[in-house]
Amino acid sequence: LQELSRMVFPPSHQINNDKSENLKALVIGLGIGTVVNSFQIQNISTEVIEIDPEIVFLSSKMFHLNTKNLKITNTNIFEYINSNQQIEKKKNNFNIIIHDIFTGGYINSDFVFNINYLLKLKSLMKIKKSILSITIWNECNGR
Repeated sequence: LQELSRMVFPPSHQINNDKSENLKALVIGLGIGTVVNSFQIQNISTEVIEIDPEIVFLSSKMFHLNTKNLKITNTNIFEYINSNQQIEKKKNNFNIIIHDIFTGGYINSDFVFNINYLLKLKSLMKIKKSILSITIWNECNGR
């Protein structure tokens, strides 16, 4: 589902040889690296925020994540997003933001669905031609 976000952009953006026109993606939550690998194949410059270094290791060793030319920041997304220094460096930087964090069924919705958090994510996006994809996983417990 997350990979559909790249389909918003015409293929010419993905194969353009002019580096200034290449798409840039921020992936929050690596998982096994399927989305990141797909973006790399499409020449989309990708940066990853992943809290757990073991996930990076396992996705590389077991699922063949290509970490060459991949910027991976091992930190909590909430610390990253609340760092004014990071926000200023990355302002209007990304065409695609994929937010796909998995915490075993519990996500503090006050954090993720907080208007300030979403506005900070928005500030990282390019003003034109950008998309934000948020994946939610939660158990319903029979409800």
